[in-house]
Amino acid sequence: MKFRQSHARLQPLDSVGHAYSTQRGAYLSQSASIANGTFTLAEARSLCDTLADCMGITHHGAEPKPDERIKLFLKASDEFWENADHTTYLKQRPKCPLQLKRYRRASHGPLCCDSGGCLPSSEYAALERRCDLPAASPLGMPACTQLRGEPLRNVAPLYSTARMSSSYPHEENRGAAIARDGVLNLSYFHTQCDGAAQWWRLDFTEPVGLWQLALHNRPDHRYRLVGATIVARPVGGGAPLANATVATSRAAYVWTLSPPLARVGSLEVRLPEKPAGEGCLHFLELEAFGAPQQQIDDGETSFRVTAPSATIAARTADSIALAKAKGTDSAAAQAAAAAAEKLKAHADKAAADKLKRDADRKAAATAAAEKTAAAKAKADAARAARDEVRRAAAERRTAEVRGRGGAAEAARGGGAGDAPAGGDDGDGLMDDLAYVAMRGNGEVEVVGGARAAARLAERAAARGADAAARGAAERAAAGGAPTPPTPPTPPTPRPGQPAPRAGSAPAGNAGEPAPPLLRAVFSGGLSVLLLLAAQGAWLKTYSDHWR
Repeated sequence: MKFRQSHARLQPLDSVGHAYSTQRGAYLSQSASIANGTFTLAEARSLCDTLADCMGITHHGAEPKPDERIKLFLKASDEFWENADHTTYLKQRPKCPLQLKRYRRASHGPLCCDSGGCLPSSEYAALERRCDLPAASPLGMPACTQLRGEPLRNVAPLYSTARMSSSYPHEENRGAAIARDGVLNLSYFHTQCDGAAQWWRLDFTEPVGLWQLALHNRPDHRYRLVGATIVARPVGGGAPLANATVATSRAAYVWTLSPPLARVGSLEVRLPEKPAGEGCLHFLELEAFGAPQQQIDDGETSFRVTAPSATIAARTADSIALAKAKGTDSAAAQAAAAAAEKLKAHADKAAADKLKRDADRKAAATAAAEKTAAAKAKADAARAARDEVRRAAAERRTAEVRGRGGAAEAARGGGAGDAPAGGDDGDGLMDDLAYVAMRGNGEVEVVGGARAAARLAERAAARGADAAARGAAERAAAGGAPTPPTPPTPPTPRPGQPAPRAGSAPAGNAGEPAPPLLRAVFSGGLSVLLLLAAQGAWLKTYSDHWR
């Protein structure tokens, strides 16, 4: 898509008849020429009136006579320089009755028309022929009342880097990045002025979509930008997506892109070769209103343009009716009628597009919600199945541990005299001998019970007492005198208990040997310790086996 404007678009229209001020001893820059030829001064003024980009006329010598034909130069600039050999005539255009405003927020965009003088975009070219717009807007500009959603940001300072063809070696040059920093002040970059072609380039760090470009010129020497082109290229280079030409010396330029540009990779402002001293490229700021392409594709941007307001349509219809009533249904009125038809078609298309976008957005949201619900149900089912498998495995392992532990206890217990009596000697002893602890990861740990160890100690003491009694009976029967037992070492008192008195006997009268039952108890203590050690070794082996 190209949005290059041309001077010839306005030539068929009737002359407006602007006034001109005469500047004797003044000259308009050579680099801002639009056209030149041999005319009378009246013919040159009439031609300049039909061209929105024409801002003045200059010629060599004094002011000609009314019917004198001389070589005249039409210029796209009103900045003149003193030159005693030339005469200049500046077009006096009134200010257009409209105002530019940023949509909703400072430094955001796009720029829009915010006054009663707003017109359809197709009429801005003709309007600029009659009056002076706040910014050159060859492609028109939306009314602020047409804009909806969040404003667009200037993506230049957020997603780009800047560079330029050459660098002016003086303090006026603030570097290429100054024209993309998002700050509108009097600082600017400046290239060399050797007459060679110069350029300034903005490279985006990711693809962006662009809706409007706004270029702010340097306050003085504005004419140097005349003839520059702005080129938008896709990611990776290639054929231009769009281009525009700076056709007049203005303080600002606005290009509203319709349709918006997609997947833009770079913007370049290029100045062709000019006479030495005038071929300098410089401007204050280039604003690029849009958003990253990924956000646009994902539907994360809410900005949109609605159909033109009824006020604009009514104003256009009233102007057509008034022209017909006055009998002035000229080419201008016919053009206005055509513009009204296009306006209605645009409004109908915008309404249909909005309905389609809303339906697509609703369908996408419903599909996303259904997909999320299905994924959640699937995850819940998988989690429940996994928990059930773990629970069954834990129960199976617990049963196996109980069964194997009971068999091991029965085999270790020996004959009939070792098994404890009563119902508590079966499952009750097994439960206390080894209980199963389930860990969170599904492993099984076998732990010994304190009650089982106590009961085993009681059994060992009983066996020791029986063995001592049998030994005493056998020695008595053989007629041997019993050997007095060695007095046992008094036990170490536990914390909180008094120590035994020195010389006190553990049991019985002083100087008497310990009774056989007490000797049997002490001799059986060793057996208890041996049984406890054996029980601990068995439990460790059993636990290691099931880990």
